[in-house]
Amino acid sequence: MARRPQILRKMHQKPHRYRWLRGLSQALTLAALWTVPLLGIVRIDLWGGQHLFRGQTVSFGGAVVGACLTTVVFYLITYVVNMFFARMFCGWGCPVGQLHRFGDASEGKGPAWRRWGPLVLHSAAVAAAFIPWWVDLAVFRDGSALAISATVGGWLGLTVVCALQGRFWRWAFCKSWCPIGLYYSIIRTEKSQSVVFDNAAKTCIDCGVCDKVCPVGLAPRDLQGTMPHRGGFSIAGLAGHNHCLTCGDCVESCEMVLAKKPGPIPLLFGIPKQPEAQPEPAQEEAVSAES
Repeated sequence: MARRPQILRKMHQKPHRYRWLRGLSQALTLAALWTVPLLGIVRIDLWGGQHLFRGQTVSFGGAVVGACLTTVVFYLITYVVNMFFARMFCGWGCPVGQLHRFGDASEGKGPAWRRWGPLVLHSAAVAAAFIPWWVDLAVFRDGSALAISATVGGWLGLTVVCALQGRFWRWAFCKSWCPIGLYYSIIRTEKSQSVVFDNAAKTCIDCGVCDKVCPVGLAPRDLQGTMPHRGGFSIAGLAGHNHCLTCGDCVESCEMVLAKKPGPIPLLFGIPKQPEAQPEPAQEEAVSAES
């Protein structure tokens, strides 16, 4: 039986617009992470003690408060995004999710550098984006050999942690343990963009590839149904749409399978239709009595 990494390798034999868009999303996320400390919005300087918040030198406690407030601002921004695009940040902009994608790509045949290279490079980029939050980069100019070595060691250590996360824990983290994902799943609105199954043209061949390629084990053709407790921080009773990362892997796999068949692709991005409300039993009895 084909597994997700195998399906992805087949999908990636040809270029696809989603991979270009995902690369752009990752670049924007990493740029945002770099921008916050480099512009002096907030920085907790463990080397020189030059803690910053809103461009002003503050105490360590003030910088911690500033970091918390900055995080709240990020949450408010993602809340607005979530209102219209559900958990699309999870599937497109989250650097941790991208680690998991490169972890999938590290499986299979081929030279080790080709399988592991993207994962290691992305891990190094993610780790590098977090270093300026904790250390003034002037350390590389004015710091002692020990300070520079400690900074580089911290970067290398975080790189290793990121690579191991992407290679071994992978999507289990997104599925059950990510606190940000839990937040997204709870605040998702009914009219937000998501994966929709529209088989009005009867083009679905029931191959099940979309189910196998879903990184968090959902059934993309049936996201309306409620999900049981999935372990970790997950909450039972939420619809499948709330757990969906809106990554588009199921849509891309459907396009691949039906590439040579006429008709529309049954999986697409859209606003899910809400199930029609069923009349109460008393109302049904009243209607029957009148008729």
